[in-house]
Amino acid sequence: MLFQIQKFQNKVINRLSMSALAIYLFHEHPFMRDFLYKSYFSTHGGEFFPMIIYAFVLGFSALLIDTVRLYLYELTEPFFNKIDKMITSKCSAL
Repeated sequence: MLFQIQKFQNKVINRLSMSALAIYLFHEHPFMRDFLYKSYFSTHGGEFFPMIIYAFVLGFSALLIDTVRLYLYELTEPFFNKIDKMITSKCSAL
């Protein structure tokens, strides 16, 4: 209830929350899951420090990939909006 009343704006947190699903999906992709759980974590035993470093590197990589994806979406959105309007106008004319 407290958070419904307050307005919360933070560029870093908003950016991370936008990419949270992408980071999760990156980790859960079958290739990454096999690589992480079957090869990397099984060979390194349960060493805490390398696992933490690896998790941060992997999370940052997924965040970087998602940032590029969002940037490309912003670049191509006007083009696809024009195509959508053209198709919609052609279909409504029929």
